[in-house]
Amino acid sequence: MLGDISSEGKTFMALLGITAYQVGIAVWMKWKRWQSCEAVGKVVDVFLYPIKSCKAIQLKSARCTFVGLYSDGLYDRHWMITQANGDFITQRQYPKMALIATSSHGDKLCLDAPGMETLTLPSNPPVDPSKLRSCRIWNDRVEVLDCGDDAGAWASQYLGAAGLRIVFSASCMPKRDITLKQKPWGNQGLPGDITAFTDFCSFMFMTTSSIDALNNQLKEPITVENFRPNLLIENSIPFDEDEWDEIKIGDKVVLRCLDPCTRCLLTTINQRTGIKSLEEEPLATLKKFRQFSKYGTSPCFGINATPNIEGDIRVGDTVYAIRRN
Repeated sequence: MLGDISSEGKTFMALLGITAYQVGIAVWMKWKRWQSCEAVGKVVDVFLYPIKSCKAIQLKSARCTFVGLYSDGLYDRHWMITQANGDFITQRQYPKMALIATSSHGDKLCLDAPGMETLTLPSNPPVDPSKLRSCRIWNDRVEVLDCGDDAGAWASQYLGAAGLRIVFSASCMPKRDITLKQKPWGNQGLPGDITAFTDFCSFMFMTTSSIDALNNQLKEPITVENFRPNLLIENSIPFDEDEWDEIKIGDKVVLRCLDPCTRCLLTTINQRTGIKSLEEEPLATLKKFRQFSKYGTSPCFGINATPNIEGDIRVGDTVYAIRRN
C-alpha cells in the first residue's frame, strides 16, 4: 500500500511519474510532428568517400551512422592525407586528389591513381600508440593514426610533394565536436553531433532539380560529382531543400538539416579529370543567384545535415521532409 512507503519513496515515485509523463509528452510531440511531413522525393545515389578529398565509392545502400556513412568496413572520410606537419590537404591544393580511387576488398582498403601501383592498407588498422599523431583540420586539432612510411611515400610520389602522410581515425579514437566550429551565421549543431575528417558535419545532401536549375545556366553542364554529396535526392522543385528542417529516409533514418553548404573553389575541379576550370565554373554562376548576405561571399548549394536516428539508406528510399516554421 502507498501508505506503507517512506516519504523518500513517495518522492521518488512522484518524480518517476513526472519523468514518465514528460517522456510520454516528448514521444507524442515527435510523433505528432512527423504527421505533418510530406514526401518530397527519393534517394537516387549514395556516395561514400573513404579518404577526404579523394574519389567516391558509389553505392546502392549504406549504413547511416552518427559519424557518417558506413559500408563494407569503411566509414565516410575517416582517412586523410596530410603534410609532414600534420596540416590536412585537399583538392584545393592538389586537384589530382580527385583521381585517387578507393575500393574495399575484405579487410583491405586499396588506393589506385593514374601511373601508380595499387597501395593496399588494412581497412581497420590496429591502434598502435607509437603511431598516434596530432593533425589539423581547419581550426581543429585531432588525434590520428599514421599509416606508415610506405603509405606516405605513395601519396608523396603521386602528388609530387615531399613528406606527405596518410592518416586514419579508428572507431575508438576521439571525434570532432561540430558545435565548436565558429560560423558567423551561427552553428545549429547540438551536443553529440560529431564527425571525423569532414569540413563540418557528417552528411551533405543535394537534389536533382537544383542541379538541373544550375545546369540550365551553364554553358557546359556539370554532374553532381563536382559537389561531393553523400546523398542525391530526386525531386521536382529546385532548392526546395532550403526549407527542410528534418528529413526522414525510408522507414527509420532521420537527418536534421543544419545549414546550407557554402561553396569554394573545390567545386570547379572536374572530378573525372582532376583539372580545375579556368572560368571557375560552376562557382562563378552560383555566385550570381545563390549568394546570400547571411552566409557571406560564398554561394550556397546543398544542405549540411547530421543524424538524429541511425539506420540503413537505400537507393529508391522515399524521402519525407518537415518544413521550417
